[in-house]
Formats: sequence, structure tokens, C-alpha cells
Amino acid sequence: MSDPTQDILRGDALHGLKTHQGYKVLIDEIIYPIYRDAIQDLKDDFNSDKTLVARATIKAIDDIIAKIDDKINFAEQLAKEVRENFDKHTQGTSE
Repeated sequence: MSDPTQDILRGDALHGLKTHQGYKVLIDEIIYPIYRDAIQDLKDDFNSDKTLVARATIKAIDDIIAKIDDKINFAEQLAKEVRENFDKHTQGTSE
């Protein structure tokens, strides 16, 4: 199991990546055109050699985006739990 602090920092870094203007360029101008071309290859000729490459490309892109989102969501949930535990602990000691 990894250190919760490191998980939170990684999630924050990935969230920062998603909100950075470069991420939009990466998605809109690089990844989406590759994804769109792979979808078109599947539509055009389902039985060609390009189909295997297209499927692998689509799966890889889907997996990368899902992994980024999962790590961000995990870090946000973990940070919330840490804050709640900290708040509980500090409230208990201040009474």
C-alpha cells in the first residue's frame, strides 16, 4: 500500500495537469485525432490489419484517461477522509 500523502500529491498533480491549458491541447490536437482515426478505421474496414491497431489504440487511450480520472478521484476522496479525521481529532482535543 502506498503512502496516502503521496497518493494525494499524485492526484493533485494529475488534477493540475487536467486543468492546465496544455492538457486541452494534448487531448484536442493530439489524442482525440488519433482516437477519431482509430474509430474511422474500425468503421471503414472491420476485417483489416488496421482493425487490431485501431482497437489497441482506442483501448490504450481509454485506459490512460480512466487511470488519470481514477487517481484524481481516489486522491480527492483520500484527502477528504484525511481532513475529516483531522477535524475529528482536533475537535476531540479542544474540548
